[in-house]
Amino acid sequence: LPVDEDVRQRFHDLWVADTYSPSDTADRAFLRAVLAARDEGLLTDAVRDAVIDCSGGVVRDLLKLADAAARDAAAEGADAVEVRHVDVASAAMGEDAVGLLTPSLRRLFEKWRRGEPPDANESLDDAAFEALRMRGCVVERDGEWSVHPLLQRAERRGKAA
Repeated sequence: LPVDEDVRQRFHDLWVADTYSPSDTADRAFLRAVLAARDEGLLTDAVRDAVIDCSGGVVRDLLKLADAAARDAAAEGADAVEVRHVDVASAAMGEDAVGLLTPSLRRLFEKWRRGEPPDANESLDDAAFEALRMRGCVVERDGEWSVHPLLQRAERRGKAA
């Protein structure tokens, strides 16, 4: 079935959201306010900071990560959400993001992460980076692409995809 332009625009509006810089004071305050409005005081400042840092400033990831960490804490019967719950949730989300890549896009992503140039028949252009961003593998700040913090945290925990 053909997709009309209205549906395309709605999809774009839903999935392409602004990102905020966790290192910017105003952006971090906004992200803290978003969490505070949703977590009803259940998250400590340390947990909020971990969620913000792992989210890369992507609100969708911020909310998903906070929810996953809270579910993990509840599943183990913990009285509170702890940073370790955020670590577990972020590693799982990072693994899921890489798992969604097509084999060719995954090869390009892994080469880029290692600092290797693409093969002559491959292209790591804006469309490829946009595909990686949509799958939660990279974030863009000031025209520069970097590995999403979820994946960075997973690597530090020894669970790199």
